[in-house]
Formats: sequence, C-alpha cells, structure tokens
Amino acid sequence: MKKMRKSIRSGDFAFTPKNPPCEDCRVDLHAKTCDESERIVEAVLSGSPAGSRILVIHGKGTGTLKFHIRKFLSTHPSVSYILLGEEEEFPGKDGVCLAVKK
Repeated sequence: MKKMRKSIRSGDFAFTPKNPPCEDCRVDLHAKTCDESERIVEAVLSGSPAGSRILVIHGKGTGTLKFHIRKFLSTHPSVSYILLGEEEEFPGKDGVCLAVKK
C-alpha cells in the first residue's frame, strides 16, 4: 500500500530519532485564522485514508488557534485520537499535535 505524503506550506519539520515521523501528512497553520485552519484541516482529513497520521503545526502564539484546532480535532468524528506535542515531547512541543484518523 502506497503511503500518502502531503505538505501544506513549504518548509521542513524534522523529528528527532526518538520520535516517530508523520509519514502521511503535515499541515502548517501559521498565520491562518481559526476558520481558515478548520477548513484546511477538514480538507486534509477528508482526503486522507483511514489510519493516516496528520501532524498539525498550529504554533504557540496567544493560544487561540491551538485551543480551537485541538478542540476541533478532539470532537471530529473521523479522528480516532490526538497526541499533544508537549505530552509526547515532539519537536515544537505545545505548538503541534498529531491527529490519527479512524
């Protein structure tokens, strides 16, 4: 089975060897509004196969986008679970989360 790899916005996000890479998709939401971010994440979720891991880079900033996107993902019907960057010690810490699609 061929794995899908997409990147929304240029730039590379590197993981350390102790953290697993997101092989499926990376979405950078820097400088996006909450509504724009929600539409982008929804499009990526709808276009991703089951079991996809989607790295969402929302940034730290004031925390508004982080709170909104994490709430959106945690209540989304096609998201199995999310891993928070600060709890999993991903690079980017609380500026990222990883959503796993059902």
